[in-house]
Amino acid sequence: MTDEKVGYGNPPRDTRFKPGNRANPRGRGAKKQPKHSDIVKKLLHTTETVSIGGRKTKVTRLEAIVRRIGDEAMHGNMESARALLRLRRCSVAMEDFQQITYLYSEDDDSL
Repeated sequence: MTDEKVGYGNPPRDTRFKPGNRANPRGRGAKKQPKHSDIVKKLLHTTETVSIGGRKTKVTRLEAIVRRIGDEAMHGNMESARALLRLRRCSVAMEDFQQITYLYSEDDDSL
């Protein structure tokens, strides 16, 4: 018999894990890194409180951005109007929402 100390934190030598052996070999696994698209989607779908027509309303950040671009376009900002038309074109192509009929041509970027 050896003078080996056995107790809390010092298990007997013959019952210790052998080199290369783990307690839970399959285990939980590594944490998955989120995709960039998931990060952007989470960011854009976070709700914000904004003032619409003098009333506080909760909308997603994406909706707030589109509303802001639309407001700027209505106040004469041509770059915002072009951006809004491009957004509409992409959204219709992706079938995100029903087509909306406008008074101007879809191909007319000059307004």
